[in-house]
Amino acid sequence: MGCTGWRLGVVCLYEDNEIDRMLGRLPEKEQNQLIERYESISLDPVNMKFIDRMVADSRSVALKHTAGLSLPQQIQMTLFSLFFIIEDNVNYIEGTKRALNKRMHVLYKSLGLPLDFDKTATNYYAVIDLLELARDRYGDIFVEWMIKSYNALSFVFALADKESVVILPGAGFDAPSWSVRVSLANLRFEDYEKIGKKMLETLETAYIDFQTNY
Repeated sequence: MGCTGWRLGVVCLYEDNEIDRMLGRLPEKEQNQLIERYESISLDPVNMKFIDRMVADSRSVALKHTAGLSLPQQIQMTLFSLFFIIEDNVNYIEGTKRALNKRMHVLYKSLGLPLDFDKTATNYYAVIDLLELARDRYGDIFVEWMIKSYNALSFVFALADKESVVILPGAGFDAPSWSVRVSLANLRFEDYEKIGKKMLETLETAYIDFQTNY
């Protein structure tokens, strides 16, 4: 029912690999260019491993910006700045905030949870504690059984497989391991009521399993 993307990638290399040796054989001019590129993030840029260079380069266009802002990011930040100086666009910014606020309220209401809304946050997503949700609906004994029988990923995969709703495990965003992250950025507000209901139905399936096997 909407997904902003898992954005998961894996690169594997032998510790002793040919790519590192090829970097060591580059002409002096190219070696100097690479030294200049990586000397701000490494004390030994000459012997910096290829896989470490990949991490540095990926961060220049992703989360940490360790190697500096890329050109697309510079343009994007410029546009963001212009939004705050052009008066007419204040309505767009405030409208976006109201839309995200409403989506979050609808989601929490459908789950039967109190809303802890942070006006200073971007609120592009909601983090739901599954153990809190399960405890409120079915009690502590069920929660203890669920922890032993499942994990948060089980819930995420079941929701995707059975209900065609894709959300993300909260642990990937430095949230508690038994939490999930729901994007609020890309669906109509009424869809979040459906997502909440599907989450409760998936939890109900686990509770039926508990009643059968406990």
